[in-house]
Amino acid sequence: MANQSFSGFPTDLAVFLAELKKNNKKTWFDNNRARYQTVYRSPAKAFSEIMAYELQKLTRIEHTPKIFVSTAI
Repeated sequence: MANQSFSGFPTDLAVFLAELKKNNKKTWFDNNRARYQTVYRSPAKAFSEIMAYELQKLTRIEHTPKIFVSTAI
């Protein structure tokens, strides 16, 4: 069962992804890792777990949530 709640992605997500696209370097990311966790990773994890659970209820097939980030926006 999904054990998280999802209330949407923070408004800062679009800004973060635009900055990531411009600064796709390890040092920049390391300096912004906490922000990544807050605006992208945690909400995406909650969303994907809820969706996997709902899909499993509909299809009776186990779904494993996976999260990817792409700078190709």
